[in-house]
Amino acid sequence: MALRYYDAMDDLAQALLPLYARALDLPAGYFTQRCDAPLTGLRLTHYPPVPYGENQFGIAPHTDSSFITLLAQNKVAGLQIRTTEGVWIDAPVIPDSFIVNTGDVLHRWTNGRFLSTPHRAFNVSQQPRYAIPFFFHPNPDTLIDCLPGCMMEGEDPRFPAMTTDEYMAWFRGRNYDHVRKQAQASA
Repeated sequence: MALRYYDAMDDLAQALLPLYARALDLPAGYFTQRCDAPLTGLRLTHYPPVPYGENQFGIAPHTDSSFITLLAQNKVAGLQIRTTEGVWIDAPVIPDSFIVNTGDVLHRWTNGRFLSTPHRAFNVSQQPRYAIPFFFHPNPDTLIDCLPGCMMEGEDPRFPAMTTDEYMAWFRGRNYDHVRKQAQASA
């Protein structure tokens, strides 16, 4: 069952790639050829009911490192998305639908034209909340560099070019280096 779900999520992500390419005035197959052996992952998450409190989260505010993240909706609300004005809004619960979050890779590829979606999760309902996000990254050796048409004349890329593997190593270092340093200090 889990493998069927995983395959269905991969198929859905692959089906969305030409739409992103055309939205950026690129050939429909632009991302498809860069995502034919993608890095992907599922995360099984459980958010038990908790009373709402300041800075109390099921998962703290963050953006995803992926190209896109797919999240099947369920009946228990709990996902919030931050608008560009900095306001947190509840993601609407729409049965039989998916939330598609733009990730950091697409944000970098488009030089910030497509914004990475800041979001957080918590559960103030009286029932458990489960979520299974599917993270979709390009092939490990794909170069993430500013796409044609994503810079104004005279503008420089906002992010350095790097492969997906290099980006993931940088991302892990940025987010988890403090844990390694603490472990070394206590050894």
